[in-house]
Amino acid sequence: MLDLCAGTGAFGIEALSRGAASAVFIDLSTDIIKKNILTAKLANTRIIKGDVKKEIPRLNTSFDIIFTDPPYGLFDPQEIMNLIYENGILQPDGVLIYEESTRTFFPAEPENFEILKEKKYGETAIYYLKRMQI
Repeated sequence: MLDLCAGTGAFGIEALSRGAASAVFIDLSTDIIKKNILTAKLANTRIIKGDVKKEIPRLNTSFDIIFTDPPYGLFDPQEIMNLIYENGILQPDGVLIYEESTRTFFPAEPENFEILKEKKYGETAIYYLKRMQI
């Protein structure tokens, strides 16, 4: 699984605790992620310190699950989805989970992705998407 804009790494750490084989975390600041992974005594992790827009093209693997929770309103969701799609980092049967503010524009019909489910919790929206097949 890939945790983009990982913050504390909570999503990836939870995935590992529930049986994910490995997790990659990408964030501009990785100190808290490192501390949390050490505290949880987890293996099979990779932590990348950097901008997700620059790091996505550098990944040489694809993932079954990608979770992204960028700072609300600072990223264009379609731009992030395009990077994921164009770089082939989501498995054909994988799921992209995109968390965003309900106040931020999210495309009703995103390019290259189909919205499977949408959940709203207060001012938070979570979108479950699958990659469209070519």
